[in-house]
Amino acid sequence: MTQELIVTDQSYMPAMNIQQAVARYNTLVEFVHTAMRAGVDFGVIPNTSKPTLLKPGAEKLTTLFGLTTRFQIVEKTEDWTGADHGDEPFFYYWYRCQLWRGERLIAEADGSCNSREGKYRWREAKRTCPQCGQAAIIKGKEEYGGGWLCFKKQGGCGAKFQNGDAAIEGQPTGKTANPDIADQVNTFQKMAQKRALIAAVLIGVNASEFFTQDAEDMPPHLIGNGATYTPPAQTVDTATGEIVDTAPKPTTNQRRAAILERFTALKQEAEQLGIVVPNAGAVARYEDDELIQAGKKLRARIDEVKRDAEALQANTDMQAEYDAIEGTQA
Repeated sequence: MTQELIVTDQSYMPAMNIQQAVARYNTLVEFVHTAMRAGVDFGVIPNTSKPTLLKPGAEKLTTLFGLTTRFQIVEKTEDWTGADHGDEPFFYYWYRCQLWRGERLIAEADGSCNSREGKYRWREAKRTCPQCGQAAIIKGKEEYGGGWLCFKKQGGCGAKFQNGDAAIEGQPTGKTANPDIADQVNTFQKMAQKRALIAAVLIGVNASEFFTQDAEDMPPHLIGNGATYTPPAQTVDTATGEIVDTAPKPTTNQRRAAILERFTALKQEAEQLGIVVPNAGAVARYEDDELIQAGKKLRARIDEVKRDAEALQANTDMQAEYDAIEGTQA
């Protein structure tokens, strides 16, 4: 009876022998160490044990294993007028990514994206000048008369407005609905495809030991920041069968974390003043010393703009005082 239960069908046997499996694993380990770059192919998220796989890294892994990608749209919703969603336009895309090697399906996974995700649905509204239409309104300092100023350094026209002016204070500010959500339809589709691709690659090439997908679209200022990471360097000794672990554990780089936190704060302050920060999306690739120098230059620029704003405010108020004196003498 025991003999009758023995399965001889080769379809129940492994697809590769032990030597091939070991060689495949060691090849993946070497590839992750030598060909994949932090901040480009994978991003290190502070306080996480694994980095997140990014689209360029997923594409490299498909090339390494000779895989081709095929995308299928599983489901989609396109409500351009918002008639079925509370008068708010709504877009939803669900894609399936299949990885093929020749005529063999290796893996598949799904990914979705929709316009109700916070980063797409909302925008930070700023006050605009009623005269020139620029989002350059700043609050005047009380010692210079207060009120509101359309700041020329931010592309404004220099117009002044009194406290309580409904044309300024009646404008919505803070988090508001994105009025141009339809412009991002292509983004929703690409994001859904990217999520499906990364999930399929993690399954298809057995890369979950090295990477996760949990934060594959984290904000750029977090990816690559605050930690140094060396992918697992465990390899299998083909002679003894023993696993050799030569990789150091992930370690937190507190100095870099502090530098990046400070630069991010400076960047936000600069943007509020209308200062363009060049290459802001690539700061994760900077060396620490480069980032410190960039931060110093940005601090100096912020201080310069603030001094100009104060001087302009003072000159404007002084002119108003002289105008008042001349009017009295007349």
